[in-house]
This record gives sequence, C-alpha cells and structure tokens, in this order.
Amino acid sequence: DSDASIMAELSRRISDLSESERQTSETFEQGLQRRVASVAKSDQLEAQARTSGITNLPAIAFDQLLPRQRLAGRTTDPTFGKLLRDLGLGGLFVMVSIDARARKVRRCGVVARIEYVDVDNAATGPGGEAPTAVDFR
Repeated sequence: DSDASIMAELSRRISDLSESERQTSETFEQGLQRRVASVAKSDQLEAQARTSGITNLPAIAFDQLLPRQRLAGRTTDPTFGKLLRDLGLGGLFVMVSIDARARKVRRCGVVARIEYVDVDNAATGPGGEAPTAVDFR
C-alpha cells in the first residue's frame, strides 16, 4: 500500500514537472518569436528608409558615434529604458551628439541599431524593468 502511494506521488510530481517545463518552454518560445518579429520589423523599417530616403526615428543626444562603430553603455534612466523597450531588440534610432561650445545638438548623426539589451527585472522602472546594459552599432 505504501509502495502504491509512493508511486502515485512520484507520478504526480513527474506530471507537475512536465507541465512546468512545458509552460517554461512555451514562454521561452514566445519570447524568441517576439524578438524575431521585432528584428524583422526593424529590418523592414531600415529597408524602407534606404529606398525612400525618408523615415521617422527617435533621436538621442548621447555621444558622437561613427558609422560601423560599436558603443556599449549602462543606464538606469527610466525614460531611456522605456524607449529601449518600446524599440525592442533590433530597434533603430538616430544617435547625435552635443556641441559643447555652441551648446546645441549637432544636426548630423548616425542610425543606430539596438543589438543587445540586458534587463534587470528587479529594478524599479515604469514597467518594473530597467535596462542595465545596452549595445548599439
């Protein structure tokens, strides 16, 4: 009788574990699908901008960035974090710099693509998340 109850408990635990792994796998797969869709959307926007020569992208006055240059940074700014989450992996924006002598934003910049975002879920931001590391190119 005790062997039967042990086997039943073991069977239940295996079943619970299988269900948990299935849910985790589905959540992981959905996250990957969202990332792929985000990158595909960015690719379409970039192709459209190249063919038409006109597009609307957010501009960020951060640092001077040259074509093909890579820039890694860290931020806990909630507004910048929201922008990064809204743009998503592969998102595009214009990176410009500030002319310190003229105290103005420079008119020339480069189109930057978000390649990597590390999100700290424990941080408190508008959505409960704050990017802690970002790579642009």
